Amino acid sequence: MENRDQVAAQNHACASCKHQRRKCDETCEMAPYFPASRYSEFQNAQKIFGVSNIQKIMAMAAPDQRQAAAESILAERECKEK
Repeated sequence: MENRDQVAAQNHACASCKHQRRKCDETCEMAPYFPASRYSEFQNAQKIFGVSNIQKIMAMAAPDQRQAAAESILAERECKEK
């Protein structure tokens, strides 16, 4: 039996889909890297890069490097903010 947090996490759109107001499903490529809990961070990052460019960066990264690319995008946002 799944715990309550896992079920709740599956029902929420990822930060990217939430920003674009679209339905997030299990095939969403952005969900593992930008979960709903990081929405405010993603929102600030998209102000700098734009959603389209973030998606392009993630698509260009090798699958094993996508987590690092997502963290880099969010870290760059923090640097520019300061």
